[in-house]
Amino acid sequence: MSMPTEHDYELEVTARAFTMDYSPAAGWHKPQLLPIEQLTAHPGAAGHHNDQLVIEVLKVCRRMDGTIAAFRPWEHARRFRASARRLAMPALPDDLFVSAVDELVEAEAGSLDEAAGSSLCLRSEMFAADLSLGQGSSQHYGFVLTAQSASRAAERSSTDQPDGPNRFVVRATRPRAEVTLLAPDDCASPGVMAESVLTLASRLGYIVRQQRATLHEWRTASRQGTTETFTCGTLEGVVPLGDGEPGPVTAAIRQSLLDIQSGREPGPRGWMYQIPSADAS
Repeated sequence: MSMPTEHDYELEVTARAFTMDYSPAAGWHKPQLLPIEQLTAHPGAAGHHNDQLVIEVLKVCRRMDGTIAAFRPWEHARRFRASARRLAMPALPDDLFVSAVDELVEAEAGSLDEAAGSSLCLRSEMFAADLSLGQGSSQHYGFVLTAQSASRAAERSSTDQPDGPNRFVVRATRPRAEVTLLAPDDCASPGVMAESVLTLASRLGYIVRQQRATLHEWRTASRQGTTETFTCGTLEGVVPLGDGEPGPVTAAIRQSLLDIQSGREPGPRGWMYQIPSADAS
């Protein structure tokens, strides 16, 4: 069975984007859908110079019954808000984040293939919008949500590039296998997909752990009593590292995730959020 990686997808930006503006006086205002060609980024915007930039990526799936659902958008909204707070940026309320997802996906539902499992990759971004080259905090901000339709471009069974933040090792401990997330030292907290993998591993009866590790330490750990290694990502899901087919633990976690996203299984409460106005065809 082939396994997709981020290199196996062709991503095509859809026709529209959702935008909002922020000012101290008006708060978040002026929500609108714009043709993608009308998006502009001024080179003097403060976000390009003072690192006041937040990005969060989430996945929208076509399910077996034809409905369209986003994977854990409320958790992505929470992370987006927390990231903005760490950078002294204004919080975007969770309901506004999810409403933006609703509106853009409803407008771009036609970009999804009819087949179950087709997906959109949504990229949300908040940036400091003041035209200033200084290092101080901005007063005005912008929010942009764009969508990319995803189609499989190639067939690959694994990846040999463990350079992302989500690196897992599986050890055949008794009485149950152990799944450990080895996170980089500079990773503030696991991403939504990494946290979801740990939750699914626990639901499947495996022991789950988290620990900090450099890439060198990960490579060392992967040679010491490890039976499987894998990574994960928002679009590609669970992907084994190295050559060959996934091991039984990797395959079980991957299948559980796919079953939830496709609607074969209900999954934990609140994980799949059906887009209210994107009706089944």
